[in-house]
Amino acid sequence: MKVKTISHLPRNNIQERKGDLPIIKRNPDPSLHPFQREREYVRALNAVKLDRMFAKPFIAALDGHRDGVYCIGKHPTSIRHFVSGSADEIRVWNLSTLECSWKAQAHQGFVRGVCSVPRSSSFLSCSSDKTVKLWSTESSSELYASKGALFSVDHHRTMKTFVTSGPVVEVWDHDRAEPVQSFSWGVDTVHCVKFNQSESNIIASCASDRSITLYDIRTNTPLTRVILQLKSNSLCWNPMEPYNFAVANEDHNCYTFDMRRLDKATNVLKDHVSAVMDLDYSPTGQEIVSGSYDKTIRIFNARNGHSRDVYHTKRMQRNAINYANALKDKYKELPEIKKIANHRLVPTVIRKASKTKRIMLNSRARKTENALLHSKNKNNEALKRKEDRKSAVLSLEK
Repeated sequence: MKVKTISHLPRNNIQERKGDLPIIKRNPDPSLHPFQREREYVRALNAVKLDRMFAKPFIAALDGHRDGVYCIGKHPTSIRHFVSGSADEIRVWNLSTLECSWKAQAHQGFVRGVCSVPRSSSFLSCSSDKTVKLWSTESSSELYASKGALFSVDHHRTMKTFVTSGPVVEVWDHDRAEPVQSFSWGVDTVHCVKFNQSESNIIASCASDRSITLYDIRTNTPLTRVILQLKSNSLCWNPMEPYNFAVANEDHNCYTFDMRRLDKATNVLKDHVSAVMDLDYSPTGQEIVSGSYDKTIRIFNARNGHSRDVYHTKRMQRNAINYANALKDKYKELPEIKKIANHRLVPTVIRKASKTKRIMLNSRARKTENALLHSKNKNNEALKRKEDRKSAVLSLEK
């Protein structure tokens, strides 16, 4: 009598080593999994609900300043420490213990800018009292005197060089008491200046005349300048894409630019309902965080036009896993999931301001379309609606 048995090759079914992944047999035939899509849909719905429930990333409040905090400076390589400036006081914070590790009465005037010195524990501060100070927590400070009030300071990535902004943009050396270079284009105050951390000889600045100017410290002359519709409050360079930078504007938007083509913005980041005061890139260069006068913090994908999250309450935390993210991405277009994922609880003032702004923008677009529709000349460029990326640029000077 023959007895038929099922035989398997050991090499296909047994782990060769103790650390090998277990061999899982699965038949992908849809007929064997009749409710797979339904189960995944329910899991995606639960994942997106939990994502919104736990989207509360507040960790701690660092108390101690007796006045408003006007500037902060992160270290380029360490995530344990950062510096903050408030009125005439500077504090160094330890993020591991959430405590102040060092403080000093720094200036006679308001501290307008702080930045860390790469590969050291030193940092710089500038003030409206016309001075720049190089600090170290282990020794006394060094003083550099300028001719005008200073509003921003930033350090070169590799050289012992830093730049300040005020009536003019000045480049300083650690070992010299006078600036080694000075740039000016126009007569208005320059309130923000940043070194490009990749193309480290390039400097960008924002001025009160609504201009953004690029400089090259190798040529000792300004490169180019673009004038926007409204003033920009801050700017930052993309750490992974050296030619790209972002600016925070008074018109409630953030703009990203390519320094090789400044005739239009590469992207417009919307959703704030008041002036954007500051912004910064993530270390990957893929996301931008912005803070606004509307008392909200928003996180944007650098290539999307709207924020993926808004923070405004006291306690928040984001908790998601790769599987949940994959499910949410797979079913993101389904109405119920899309509705929950896009829903944001914001203060009544922000919600009403957003609604009013949306009505105004729709009315403006409708008015432009009607004017063009009833115009005799359908090719009239003056009546056509301009791109948001181009309408922000007023003029380009070379």
